[in-house]
Amino acid sequence: MKKNDSNLKDGVIILGLLIAIFIVITSSPVLKRNLSKNFSTNLNNIKAFVDDKLNFQEASNSIGYVETYKDYYDIVEEALNNYQNSVTVGVKNYDTKIFSDEVYHKALENNPVATPGFSCTISTEKLGTTTMVSFQFQYPESRQVLLKKDQEVRAKVKDIVAEVTTPDMKDYEKEKALHDYLVKNCRYDERLYTNNMPEESYTAYSALINGVAVCQGYAIAMNLLLEEAGIESMIITGYGWNEENKSYISHGWNMVKIQGEYYHLDPTWNDPVMEANSEVVSYSYFNVTDDQMQKNHSWEKGKYPQCNTYDYTFNNIGFKEFDDYGNEIIVVKNYDSFSQAIKGDIIQRKPNVTYKILNFDNNAVTIEDNINKAYEEAQTGGAYSYYYNIDEMFLCGYVSIEFKWD
Repeated sequence: MKKNDSNLKDGVIILGLLIAIFIVITSSPVLKRNLSKNFSTNLNNIKAFVDDKLNFQEASNSIGYVETYKDYYDIVEEALNNYQNSVTVGVKNYDTKIFSDEVYHKALENNPVATPGFSCTISTEKLGTTTMVSFQFQYPESRQVLLKKDQEVRAKVKDIVAEVTTPDMKDYEKEKALHDYLVKNCRYDERLYTNNMPEESYTAYSALINGVAVCQGYAIAMNLLLEEAGIESMIITGYGWNEENKSYISHGWNMVKIQGEYYHLDPTWNDPVMEANSEVVSYSYFNVTDDQMQKNHSWEKGKYPQCNTYDYTFNNIGFKEFDDYGNEIIVVKNYDSFSQAIKGDIIQRKPNVTYKILNFDNNAVTIEDNINKAYEEAQTGGAYSYYYNIDEMFLCGYVSIEFKWD
């Protein structure tokens, strides 16, 4: 879209008038002496005035003419990414079912600094076979601030992709590396529950620069990272089950395309809220299917591709997992294998260990019975503590044990 030539003309006229005034003023010896003392200050003020004028005009209304929804969307997205005050789109054969007002929300989904503070007023005017659709945007911060933050995020995204991926990696390897980076370097903003969370925590800027965000920030950040790595992805807006309130609440996550097939990816729910500075990474919601995801997520399925293959779900990829102690998590099929493996750990007097039990019985008594059985067979005493959590997607359990030796 070309900038309006009048912007430059206005700037030149303004600058010319100011220079003329400046020459008249400096013809006075007294004023000249006073002005010379503050020459640099006055010159900077002139420059700032002209820059502000041109910047305002650059961010003001521009017009584009389209016939397809894609072109319609692209113009609105470009205006928002440039943080313009407004944009008008001339749409031929306008149909509200195709050229819906939702384009504004859709265009903001991948914006690095978009918060609930962004808003839009839309109006239409019929001119023959063309409908002029005008968008007036309101932003929570100045254009200069938003552009600076935007540039900072995009530079950070490039740095992260260059840091944790290599060109020879397969797409699912890049996906995991970027996912792990985000989970380890961002924490969920629990201020959401106390109503004192800044709106910035909804942004990718907060996720990647501040290291704290809620689901929207995680999802946008993940999307930007995947796209920079050349992996097709999108953001899903839906609902997640809140066990505490026994109800669904608004939630956002990602859908990623790996080897021609789509999978759900929820980095927020893969980042468990634990003790401060914990870097535990979960994979319960890494490349899961519709059937798995709908156990505790809800979304408008007709708006998104189907996810119905298991080829690149986490358990089928074969990646190693690590616990909060830095140990590789040991996978066992059942409790018999679990008990025998612990017996070896006791004999070796290991300080701590984590097991992933595939056929898991969600019963603390069963876990304790098998740990005690291992102590008896090892013919040694000792105290221990443990905690466990459940992988709801794959119906397996993780048990972490800390041994206490004299």
